[in-house]
Amino acid sequence: MNDNFKSILNNSAAAGLLYSGLTIVFYFLGINPMGAFSWLLVPIPVYMLYKGIKDYRDNFNGGEITYGKAFRTGVTLGFFYASFCGLILYLFGAILAKDLVEIQKADVLKGLEEAQKFFDNTDFIDKAIEEMDKMSLGSLAWGDFQNKLFGSAFLSLILSAFLKKEKPLFDSPNTNE
Repeated sequence: MNDNFKSILNNSAAAGLLYSGLTIVFYFLGINPMGAFSWLLVPIPVYMLYKGIKDYRDNFNGGEITYGKAFRTGVTLGFFYASFCGLILYLFGAILAKDLVEIQKADVLKGLEEAQKFFDNTDFIDKAIEEMDKMSLGSLAWGDFQNKLFGSAFLSLILSAFLKKEKPLFDSPNTNE
């Protein structure tokens, strides 16, 4: 395995473990780890993507990176990060937190009750409740994976613009000699 791929895996695994560890802490504190408090953890993937793309640019690509290569690196980082988080969430729910799906369902139901105040048509709410009843640990982990993957891709679009550093078209002559 080449060093740049190891770097991507290390950054992704570190972010996935940190995010998942804090998610587990939320659970044991009695906070829904998939609910509104999960937004407090958003800086973790932002920093991981920034550090991972910058590390790839500076250490494995000669200090230069195009927008496209930075984006691909960010999406690769995001894929492995999302995979780690989804897998850990599934294992956590299957082994320790048997009530994780029920906690999420209760939180979604609470949100639907709040939303019902703003809608005259209850068909939307009824369909949402039907879909919520189908929720399983697998669908919860899959949804978490998808959210993190698409979120990472979106963040990569933005971070790649800031981190791109292309080789100048013409080298400027050294005037100090």
